[in-house]
Amino acid sequence: MGLFTAMGILRDKDVLVEYEIELYENTLRWFAKNLAVPRVLGGSNFHNRPTAVSWFKDTAIEHIGRMRQLGQILESHDIAVTQFSTDRPGKIQYEDPYQIAAIPFRDTFVPAA
Repeated sequence: MGLFTAMGILRDKDVLVEYEIELYENTLRWFAKNLAVPRVLGGSNFHNRPTAVSWFKDTAIEHIGRMRQLGQILESHDIAVTQFSTDRPGKIQYEDPYQIAAIPFRDTFVPAA
């Protein structure tokens, strides 16, 4: 589950305090203005077609920082947050200055030895 989804669940369960809700909603608005949503993202269909995963480029400093703020809120509510990084994201389907979307390779999420 992504950070935005997890935050939305906490908000809907009325668990977040006012400043957390404000940060979450401001972050949603900021991303809506500052990051494209690649068409290749979305759930798998009934044919079980692979779904692309979006990755921030390491140069997307502000984007990553904002996501880390959400991660800190989730962790303060005892929700584990894991940040993945890889040099092999998969077959790239979309790319812009801040992100790529790729269909993962089988070993994309396997920890390095």
